[in-house]
Amino acid sequence: MIIDMNYIAILIASIAQFAFGGFWFTVLFKNLWAKIHNYDKKSKEELKKIQPGMPLVLFIKFLSIIIMTIVLSLFILNLPFASPYFVALIIWLGFVLPVEISAVIFGDTEKKWMLKKILVTSVYMLISLMLAVCILNF
Repeated sequence: MIIDMNYIAILIASIAQFAFGGFWFTVLFKNLWAKIHNYDKKSKEELKKIQPGMPLVLFIKFLSIIIMTIVLSLFILNLPFASPYFVALIIWLGFVLPVEISAVIFGDTEKKWMLKKILVTSVYMLISLMLAVCILNF
């Protein structure tokens, strides 16, 4: 039931996932991500034009993380016989991974970057879900 959910843990897990995403994409894979999206070829003026829209994009991303964490929590609560990590893995394998693959294939990603982008985004999502489980089960 929704009433049984730990909303504080959901919020903390969401913040942790969002922060992890910042680390993942701006520290660990900064250069690769810049190449995949051609940011490395854009002038400083072009990059500055993109920046004003980023707060809204990041806010929407954070809201999507909250929704995903709520749904993950609901799955965990309603599947008490299954390991929460297995639940997260199945959600990733059945829902997240196919969407990530489709987004890359049918998006505007150049063919030479498709596999790397799929790996970077899908592995991020897997680790993010596992991080959420760690916090939700604490």
